[in-house]
Amino acid sequence: MIQKNRLLQILTALVLVCTLTSPCWASEQTHTQIKKLQKRIEKLEQKVKGKGRESPLAQKWMKRLTLSGLLEVEGIYKSDYQDRENSQLELATVELGVDADIHEYVSTHVLFLYEEPTDEDIEVDEAFITLGNPSHFPVYMTAGRQYIPFGFYKTAMISDPMTLQQAETQETVAQVHFEKSGVYGSVYTFNGDVDESGDNHIDNFGANLGYRTELRRDIKADFSLGYLNNIGDTDALGGHLADNSNGTIQDYVPGLAASSSIKFRDFTLIGEYITGLQEFEKEEIEFEGDGARVSAWNAELDYCVDIQGRETTWAVAYQGTAEANSLELPRDRYMASASVVLFDNNVSLSLEYAYDEDYEQSEGGSGEEAHTVTTQVAAGF
Repeated sequence: MIQKNRLLQILTALVLVCTLTSPCWASEQTHTQIKKLQKRIEKLEQKVKGKGRESPLAQKWMKRLTLSGLLEVEGIYKSDYQDRENSQLELATVELGVDADIHEYVSTHVLFLYEEPTDEDIEVDEAFITLGNPSHFPVYMTAGRQYIPFGFYKTAMISDPMTLQQAETQETVAQVHFEKSGVYGSVYTFNGDVDESGDNHIDNFGANLGYRTELRRDIKADFSLGYLNNIGDTDALGGHLADNSNGTIQDYVPGLAASSSIKFRDFTLIGEYITGLQEFEKEEIEFEGDGARVSAWNAELDYCVDIQGRETTWAVAYQGTAEANSLELPRDRYMASASVVLFDNNVSLSLEYAYDEDYEQSEGGSGEEAHTVTTQVAAGF
């Protein structure tokens, strides 16, 4: 557009120069011709500018699209259970989300993701259709690739909580949601990657029920309870079973997730506990010579305060697992972090320290300790 306008300006100048330097430049006829040329050039400029405008249809669709993104770069220092030290820089996360409001009661969401360290290329992390509008009617449906609501994994830390590392589940799911007056929940079904006795059907299902409330002006609370008929189909447990039992188990092992978050003024208390409701067979997931009944928890306290006009969050946490040595998760983890928001809430700078204690040697671990220091710069839009 700029180049075309510039070209027209140059042409105008050349016409004027050529005309004014001609022998008859002072005649009335010449002035009339110049004015006609100027009008023609002005019309041509308006046409060029008009070509750069979006059509009404394009404007309509652009209003329906929402783009979002996240970029996280981390510097990490580790000292593992064998006292081996290493440090590295990672492009930890790249996310690009596209949301489209196709109709008042139909919308779509697609999220592309890249993470280091990984051998995977950019992948479609989420892609689902929403039928319904919760602002108009409390019941709606989502269908597609998504994370099931089994635990809500809230944290102010850089690292994911061990509840997420053990129980996060990404599947192609059909899910019916509802939310009304603070009460929310859903029921869902999918065909998981871990099959029971060789069957391959849509026989995985779950449900969650939660309640959000504002007890007073300065107290907010969120409680939820989730059930999954096969905790062995979570990403971590499913990966282990795929490697050790070809993705097949004798019987599904149900799981339970209890999550809570209470915010009082500048403090937020987070608690979460996720567990299998029975043991796996020892050939599937073993612990101390028997089948494992895996579980994980997170207890976290956050304090958010403004320091020189910048939102700053301090956080401490205690996390742990039980009978999860096969998943290469520590038995206990103690954490502390600090994070400050910069530049109108779009950029943050964070620092985190984690101290891990492994399972004892009698439990299949090393009985040793590990340390991790992580710094992160994150930018989102």
